[in-house]
Amino acid sequence: MKNMNLPMEKPLRIPNQLLYAKKFEVWSNGQKIDEVYEDLQLWVEQIHTESLDHGLQITVRKRDKTIGAIHKYIKERFYLDVAYALEDRILVCTIPENCNIKNYNSFDSFVNFAPFKTREFYEFDNNEPYCCSLFFDENNELIKVSYSNGINRNLIECT
Repeated sequence: MKNMNLPMEKPLRIPNQLLYAKKFEVWSNGQKIDEVYEDLQLWVEQIHTESLDHGLQITVRKRDKTIGAIHKYIKERFYLDVAYALEDRILVCTIPENCNIKNYNSFDSFVNFAPFKTREFYEFDNNEPYCCSLFFDENNELIKVSYSNGINRNLIECT
């Protein structure tokens, strides 16, 4: 990330990203609740360039395109509004002023510290993340993707 020279905390257009992951872990309240070795394809694709809503399509699938264990925790395809850079990652998120995620400190902190909001209201599905974090190595290769889900109150890390 340090070599990318991206503007911090401003909406940005990112090139499409693909990670071939070998496993995922599910965390809730600081505890690992599941770990599964599964060949996955994780796509982040820019689909709209001008708006701040539903600008990126996220696809999570097994490499053989069958339903995998990961789909117990996350939808196969969903949309997030915008990407922006932090010092150590790129966030791809939907940042609503109001939504159906209630009394969840991680989500509340995320929204309160976000540099902007992307919409007035959004209703998240049970297995629909509000944020996807993209982590890169020193050569700017995508090495890890994590998904934050506010309804189910978990974090899914794919490597």
